[in-house]
Amino acid sequence: MIVIVGIFLILLGILFDDVTTLILFTKGMSVLETNPVFLRYGFWFWIISAIIFYSFMILTWIWMNYSYKKIYKLKGKGFKI
Repeated sequence: MIVIVGIFLILLGILFDDVTTLILFTKGMSVLETNPVFLRYGFWFWIISAIIFYSFMILTWIWMNYSYKKIYKLKGKGFKI
């Protein structure tokens, strides 16, 4: 359950950060003028880097929870012996 909640919160972060930035950018606001990735490499690289970054963050969250469960199981076995 904690994995689902964490992924949901990451997706909310994407919604509130990148999607609102994209909406403001398409409406003509200058929200990306101070973004160094956007200024140096352009719009498509900014989108691709955001997708890669958030994918990495979601995979790290899943791996971290899996590792915690595995360590907790090993601790329980050693404690019972």
